[in-house]
Amino acid sequence: MRSFTSVVHLVRARETIRSSLRSRREKETTSKRAHRSKENLEAYLKNSRHVEYDRFSCTPLPTRWAEDDGVWICECSHENRVRLYEGLHPFKYLKCESCNQTISRYSSHSNGVLSPLKGKITHSYQWKEPGPAPYCQVCYCCGLSHRATVCDGSVIFDGHACHCGCRSNVDWPKFYIGSAKPYKADPYGRSTDLYRRVLEKRLGFPLTVTT
Repeated sequence: MRSFTSVVHLVRARETIRSSLRSRREKETTSKRAHRSKENLEAYLKNSRHVEYDRFSCTPLPTRWAEDDGVWICECSHENRVRLYEGLHPFKYLKCESCNQTISRYSSHSNGVLSPLKGKITHSYQWKEPGPAPYCQVCYCCGLSHRATVCDGSVIFDGHACHCGCRSNVDWPKFYIGSAKPYKADPYGRSTDLYRRVLEKRLGFPLTVTT
């Protein structure tokens, strides 16, 4: 006949096995959900429509000289082109094509369609116009851009959960979404001007352009 101690050990062993099985099933379920979520995200991004109208003038954007909507220059000096899309993820992923670094409001430089909001955002921006707010933030973990939400006229950056598992905070780089029209009209001139500003910042003094 089994002793009381052996019965207790047997019960504890069964509970440990059951707990381990439950934990394994939960991990498998979480993994499957994440996989489905990733598939859904990629499908959503693939079907996102490229913005073809300037929201300031409500006129078609010029595409004669550039299909892209702007550029940003990484800390490694690589020029990355961006396109603006409708929906929740306006620029899809903003990671450097050369070094794979996520865009930063401090070390990266961009033109008008993607203007960084300096410092840590501790106040609310207001947006009471029809349509989505022209603000976004970028997940530091995976580089996915997230359009800011609006509640009672206030632009909300906090509380966003990225598909990679990270949650938005004050350190996520935040941007104002401007017009792509100037870049599309003169992409080479805009890129040159951006590189000049990058060089001036590194040198610490303005460059004089001579003719």
